[in-house]
Amino acid sequence: MNCSVGYVMTGQNAKYAVFGCENCENEVWIPSADSSHFGPAYLEDARTSGGQGTVQFRVGKTADAASDVVHCTFENILLLRGAGNTKQAFQFRASYVNTYTGCRAYGGPNSVDNVSTGTLINCDFTVSRFTSNISSEGSWAPVIGDSWGNYFSTTVSTGQYSRNGNVVTAVARVAWSSKGSAGASPLILTLPIPARNASELKQAVTIGDYSGLNTIRPVTANILPDTSLMTFHWVDNSNVWSDLFANQCNNGGELVVSMTYLI
Repeated sequence: MNCSVGYVMTGQNAKYAVFGCENCENEVWIPSADSSHFGPAYLEDARTSGGQGTVQFRVGKTADAASDVVHCTFENILLLRGAGNTKQAFQFRASYVNTYTGCRAYGGPNSVDNVSTGTLINCDFTVSRFTSNISSEGSWAPVIGDSWGNYFSTTVSTGQYSRNGNVVTAVARVAWSSKGSAGASPLILTLPIPARNASELKQAVTIGDYSGLNTIRPVTANILPDTSLMTFHWVDNSNVWSDLFANQCNNGGELVVSMTYLI
């Protein structure tokens, strides 16, 4: 296949198997399809600079037309890019009812435009947010402070997390000796991996032992969508919560929090 000027495919109950191209300047684009099967496919752009176009594999028309490609299967789509190649890998501007199995991208920028994903099975787009088959464990140093970027001086900052696909479970512990110049903005704690967007984010947060938050009210927390931040609140007798501001905290305290959330 010669993709120097791009290649467009549509499908209506169709099957496209074993298609591929080398040094595709623009993209393979599937603007509309229904109940069709695409793949296996091998798409390569080995160039390392200049003239790479924008996207290697595009599904759907625009961000506002999520129903253009529906009930389709994309199987074993392999994308290769040379180091330094700025082409984006996948662009999914399509419906949630599609299935992507064994779709992978290697090399170039770790870039996937996920306007609407479908069901991801054994996919690896080299972007942690949009993968479904990655399991890992690790540690991070959580930061506590205000939402303006003024952080407490910590004496303890430890966190452990485990990831299974798009689910992260983590426990964080911070202790601080000074709140520094933290201001009248919500108290925040940083996460190990960014959370999902508002429409897809599911979460469970539990506050463990704490001191120095300077409130006698119950304390709750929630993870902010599309960020690596958790924010804290106090709850009144009517079960109405208000932001817990960082400058209300004492110059010394400790906080333990556990969480499970989607990425």
